[in-house]
Amino acid sequence: MGILDGKQGIIYGVRNERSLGWGCAQSLAREGAKIAFSVMTEREEKDAQKLAASLPESAAGFVQICDLTDDD
Repeated sequence: MGILDGKQGIIYGVRNERSLGWGCAQSLAREGAKIAFSVMTEREEKDAQKLAASLPESAAGFVQICDLTDDD
């Protein structure tokens, strides 16, 4: 049982396995959270999907493109 069992979160900007966001995602997953990822580009989306697939099934959420620099 982790301290985040049943909790959900979103991580913005996971680019690769060296990203600070990826380290956070791994820690959150280890504590039981379910995680979604937001990225800026299609290339990052593919990379983030690979990373998300490496998380335990109970933690892996979805990956969505969301450019936070665009007000629309």
